[in-house]
Amino acid sequence: MFASGAVITLALAGIATSEPAAAERLGEPDTVFQNGRIYVGIPGKFVEAVAVKDGRVLATGSTAQMRALAVGTTKYEDLGGQAVLPGLYDNHVHVNADRGAQPKESLDLSTVTGLKDLQQRLKDYAARRPSAEWIVATVPHGTGAVEPFPESALPTRWDLDGVTPNHPVALTRGAHITLTNTKALQIAGISRDTPQPGGGVIERNDKGEPTGVLRESSARRMVMRHVPEPKLSDEEGMQNLRKRLRDQLALGVTSLNVPGMRPGDDLRLMQKLYEEEGETLPRATIQIRLSPGFDSYDDPAKGAQKSIEEIESLSFRTRFGNDRIKLGAIKMSVDGGMGGQAAWLVDEYRTRPGYRGVERIPEDALYRVAKRAHDLGWQLGIHAIGDQGIIRTVNVMERIVKENPRPNARHYLHHISVKPPEEILRKIKDNQFQAAMQPNFTHTLASFYAMALSPQKLPTNNPLRSLKALGIPISFGTDSLPDGPIVSLYAAITRRGVDGKVYGAEERLTLEEALHAATVGTAYMTFDENDRGTLEPGKLADMIVLDRDIFKIDPEDIRSLLVKTNIIGGRVVWRDDGSARPKPTHALLDPGCTVTVTEVHCHYSGEDGGVW
Repeated sequence: MFASGAVITLALAGIATSEPAAAERLGEPDTVFQNGRIYVGIPGKFVEAVAVKDGRVLATGSTAQMRALAVGTTKYEDLGGQAVLPGLYDNHVHVNADRGAQPKESLDLSTVTGLKDLQQRLKDYAARRPSAEWIVATVPHGTGAVEPFPESALPTRWDLDGVTPNHPVALTRGAHITLTNTKALQIAGISRDTPQPGGGVIERNDKGEPTGVLRESSARRMVMRHVPEPKLSDEEGMQNLRKRLRDQLALGVTSLNVPGMRPGDDLRLMQKLYEEEGETLPRATIQIRLSPGFDSYDDPAKGAQKSIEEIESLSFRTRFGNDRIKLGAIKMSVDGGMGGQAAWLVDEYRTRPGYRGVERIPEDALYRVAKRAHDLGWQLGIHAIGDQGIIRTVNVMERIVKENPRPNARHYLHHISVKPPEEILRKIKDNQFQAAMQPNFTHTLASFYAMALSPQKLPTNNPLRSLKALGIPISFGTDSLPDGPIVSLYAAITRRGVDGKVYGAEERLTLEEALHAATVGTAYMTFDENDRGTLEPGKLADMIVLDRDIFKIDPEDIRSLLVKTNIIGGRVVWRDDGSARPKPTHALLDPGCTVTVTEVHCHYSGEDGGVW
């Protein structure tokens, strides 16, 4: 209910007054957003209207009160009674320019339905391409609840050989797997005698022969280093960046944290794009990506030294920039992803005896690089998904901050997907580390967790309540899942997987707790809590309009909420006309569909790899 007699809250020393004249000390509003049900971002506080001046919230209150502040030049945006939230701040959205160009006649596999369909498309495409030319494409995880190539049915080299005998093939599946044919393996020199690369896996059959399935960067780059890399123009690269960023507006994102860009073209083009068009795009914080381990180097000691030299060559540090684009933390990845069955676990994978995932950065390399970054004033934001990866990361980070205490460093871990031991959770709390979570993984990666984790550990994947109960700061993101942060909210509140099952009801958060993590939580992570996260006077006027009231609908219906309008700095930057919305992938499986951990698996996106 709206409090019709509520006082006006103004952006002046936090005072409240019912005198419209008080606004004169701040200036008259440029715009009044009126006649809405606006959640300010403070538990239990709703208003009807927001007055905006110079991109910031001037005052909040009833429609009548905000109209009383208006002058002749004030514009009005009627919300028609619709629900409004503070803009969502996604803590993990991969954005890149896709500088590697494809042939003019590229191979589109986005709608592949299964192996036979894939084989026919490869055969037809190969017949039109010069012999020996590389065939490179992305194999989808599907646009609905079930993917065409689950873990148990990944195409092997032999599935590809019959239709591409004269062309090397490298197909990307998600962030962690490349599928190859025999010709590609031969070019890369991969045979039954090739040792397993550090931090990666060359899959083999029961006879010891490579199957063509390569997991994680150290294995994948053995093939990908042989693939030609033609370049796009700067304008083409900027066009890719622009599209990916604008797609986020339709998902309710007003700010985003990019978890890793390499210094170079992508970072340069992002800066150029924001200089020219920043007011039409989500606010961006960009982490600098370093890969001192097996992802990029066969010798991690050499990788650590190169990464340290790279850090030392950078002129700027975390927080450099402005409220449109700025630098964030240093990013490194300690283990692999659950979707690629490469998260580093304490226990062996439930369906893969003797296998515990991969260690992408050895301890010494991680310590040396992270320590130098910390000493130079950088924030750290480290990828750790499996419980063993989390243990490694927390212990190294604790060592660093104890050796060189630095107030308000705000280091954080991305993911924390598999709940670590209590002593590690305590270390996270005691050292004031943060948890950058992606609760949508509980929803979309349900089958992958089921394949990996014991029945005892499965319910506590993405341990939100466990972290919250200890007072560990939590933020929310999506890792580029096309459904966006609303499905993360749904998963945090319901803990329901895409298979319809509830995983660990005891780890649920309330709606207001989840909204706090998706707004204030990420703002705090990036040192922006004084400017973003709530619609309090003085803060940036970033907000979204929903098609229904998230506070009044059944929690099970949250995943189908749609964003109608996206407002950044008091300016409407996106409005739903029905044409620009990314394809939804949040539907649950049909009730009659049987799901097992070896036959049917769910849609997967993200886990440190971008938009697929």
